[in-house]
Amino acid sequence: MEGALRRRVLQLAARAIEQRVNADQSDYAGPHRPCPCGHRTRYAGRRSKRFTTILGDLTLKRAYYHCAACGQGGCPRDRALGLAGTTLSPAVTRMIGAVGALVGFAEGSALLQELAGVTVDPTGVVEAGCKVAIGTRLKRAGMHWTVAGANAIIALRCCRLSGRFEDFWERRAETQRAA
Repeated sequence: MEGALRRRVLQLAARAIEQRVNADQSDYAGPHRPCPCGHRTRYAGRRSKRFTTILGDLTLKRAYYHCAACGQGGCPRDRALGLAGTTLSPAVTRMIGAVGALVGFAEGSALLQELAGVTVDPTGVVEAGCKVAIGTRLKRAGMHWTVAGANAIIALRCCRLSGRFEDFWERRAETQRAA
């Protein structure tokens, strides 16, 4: 009964957030915006995208701007919410990092599903969001690492074990907001 109630409360919270964010259309910044290529983007309507959050999946409708000169487009709200270039909320990305720093990707995916009700792919999203640990973490049976992947796992694991995990996520969020 507890589990069913928890799932229902999270679903209700997810729908409430989805409705509130979708009702707010302040991400519309007029018919044109500057494009990084030097030209101007044109407002091309609202676009929907599904995101995984700690409350469950949300479908957000965001203002979309497209540049005819370079062919690129984007949604300003994605950057403001920390969702640019991903389908994972910052909180889910953080959970994946915490779990991935301690256990293998398949086990981490199972733990996230069991404990938080968050479903992530154990060879795709978890690996991409978790590249970070040390020694025994890197030497588990069946592990294969690139140098870049191993360095990333080591860095995250060190942050976790040294008590600087909060600092890591704060710096990461600041970097994303500045980009």
